[in-house]
Amino acid sequence: MFFDEKPSTKRRRAGRVGFAPFDALLGKVRDERLGSWRSVEADFLSVVTAFDTEYSIGKQDTGWYQLKGRFFNDLIVDLVENCAGRPIARRAKRPGTLFAAIDLDICYPVDPKSPPIVAGESKIAGTPPHSRNKNVARAGSQDLDKRLREVALNALDVKIANAATRDQSIIDIADWIRRTNPRYFTFWAFRADSVTDFQKAVRRLDALASSYADGVGGFFYEPISPNEPTTYRVLTPPDSLNMERVLSRLCRLIANLQTAR
Repeated sequence: MFFDEKPSTKRRRAGRVGFAPFDALLGKVRDERLGSWRSVEADFLSVVTAFDTEYSIGKQDTGWYQLKGRFFNDLIVDLVENCAGRPIARRAKRPGTLFAAIDLDICYPVDPKSPPIVAGESKIAGTPPHSRNKNVARAGSQDLDKRLREVALNALDVKIANAATRDQSIIDIADWIRRTNPRYFTFWAFRADSVTDFQKAVRRLDALASSYADGVGGFFYEPISPNEPTTYRVLTPPDSLNMERVLSRLCRLIANLQTAR
């Protein structure tokens, strides 16, 4: 059912092996067949708090911190598999037009020979204070434009590759994006460092949801105080970015597709 990559043969330092709370939450999702964001939100916030705390106080290095993005991707794919009832490829490579292979964090169907019908990406944004950044937090919106350009380009490139095989003509670009496979979704876990940081992210992700992406889900959280930079509380985005609704819509789309499982 699950399509994890083969373990790396490269030797890793002990601090980069993993993070037990991440593994425990993924195990819970798989064992209990959880398929909604609501069912994992509190646990996700708890394990991210623990993870960011270890990094912020200098117990782990920047390479280890990259586990956070991989974990978030696995969590989203596991939830979609459970609620859609179909296997989903994670960290898949599919042909593009500009690029020979595009990295897709979410892809259905799993067969690499089949054109993707549904695809997407997961993103982690924002970093807590740590010694390598002079103990200053990195705002989630600091490199947001770069990440948004990546999503827009990937979505267009994989759609153009699909359309080329069907000899589709493009008359109205906005309409063409909406009706051309793969339907493209993105999911974001965003650490907001300030009200301004949060508001900028909401504006930019809302614009993505009404242009290049078919759905954008965002989970936003912020420190409870400047003195507790890795103890978090949830922020509420507009309905257009609601994780529960967007994840559910993606699941229904995949579950209703008339294609081989």
